Amino acid sequence: MIRVFMVEDHELVRAGIERLMADTADIRVRGTAATAAEALRRFGGSQFPFDVVLLGISLPDGNGLDLIRPLRGRAGGAPPVLVLSLHPAGQYALRAIRKGAAGYFAKDGAFEALAGAIRTVASGRRYLPPELAEKIVAEVAENRGEPTCSGLSDREFDVMRRIASGQRSKDIAAALSLNVKTVATFKARICRKTGLSGTAEIVRYALEHGIADGDCSP
Repeated sequence: MIRVFMVEDHELVRAGIERLMADTADIRVRGTAATAAEALRRFGGSQFPFDVVLLGISLPDGNGLDLIRPLRGRAGGAPPVLVLSLHPAGQYALRAIRKGAAGYFAKDGAFEALAGAIRTVASGRRYLPPELAEKIVAEVAENRGEPTCSGLSDREFDVMRRIASGQRSKDIAAALSLNVKTVATFKARICRKTGLSGTAEIVRYALEHGIADGDCSP
């Protein structure tokens, strides 16, 4: 039996996945958390009674991607992490994999495919949906000589996403506990690293690559 721990802030999503997994012969949700803090409390011991972590990105008290390394570094070892997200863009998947996730699954995928993804990462392999793998390869090819955000730090990427989603500098500063001048510095770094010239181009690039989706929860 594959034992799943799910970190997801939406109660209906948690309940729906748990109910669907109960209908499989080999997968069960054995624990859930709605916040990053709750997840870390559950993982505080040296023993880890789960085989796969199903991890949402947008949590009320943090970005789920920032949980990957702490979970993977827990004493006694941690199971593979499968990121579950509404974000369709290849950039999110790449960042998840770079942080140590074993796979990435979009929430609009079929349940059968999710079950297959859980089985894949539980077996020690990586999982990316074929269409997402193709998208990543296509983006790499298209971005040769073109602006790209792959070189941005996680904080720079977050600031870029918030700019593209229409947040003002003072709102970004408040959300990220920064001052407005620091946000301006991040924006300048983003432009320098990507080759984009300002807010309008940041918004255009983000929209074209599925980065700006209006969900800027921390």
